[in-house]
Amino acid sequence: NLPAPQMIANLKNKDRLLEALIQSVAKLENAGADFIVIACNTVHYFLPELRKAVMIPIVSIMEEVGKMVLKNDIKRVGLLATKTTIKQKLYESTLSKSGIEIIVPNEKSQDKVLKIIAKVIAGRVQENDKIYLKSAIKNLKVKGAQAVILGCTELPLIISQKDSTIPLFDTLQILAEVAVKKSMVRI
Repeated sequence: NLPAPQMIANLKNKDRLLEALIQSVAKLENAGADFIVIACNTVHYFLPELRKAVMIPIVSIMEEVGKMVLKNDIKRVGLLATKTTIKQKLYESTLSKSGIEIIVPNEKSQDKVLKIIAKVIAGRVQENDKIYLKSAIKNLKVKGAQAVILGCTELPLIISQKDSTIPLFDTLQILAEVAVKKSMVRI
């Protein structure tokens, strides 16, 4: 657990953050971890460097979500995420290899999604935030999305499948299930 709230909007101080992340994964490896799970989509920006820093596997949330999208035969998927996740094409770089097209909100909508994510982190969510996310999902559907990735682990705290007419991929849930399966194999 290494809070990095500044990453949701941009990559300021990325060298210091990378250094702290490398120290953290090294500590986990030295403590005897069999594998590492990073429960933050945006921090996966650093995944290549983190994987080089340790000998144990680091599970990729993007790769695991990609497997679920493929399993569900989705070819066009919407993405609600932080600006960094979208601008750095963290999902696109993984899913496009499988022929999956990523559809993102327009800039104005993305700014609003980012504000909602910040409100979740601060514990100040309001009902209109959920209403807005439902609208954003509908807009992605109109643009051709067959499903939507909740590409920030804070989003499932305010919106779930019951709020959508199209499938939602809860990245935190998918990652948790993979971690449990990997743990069970090691017992």
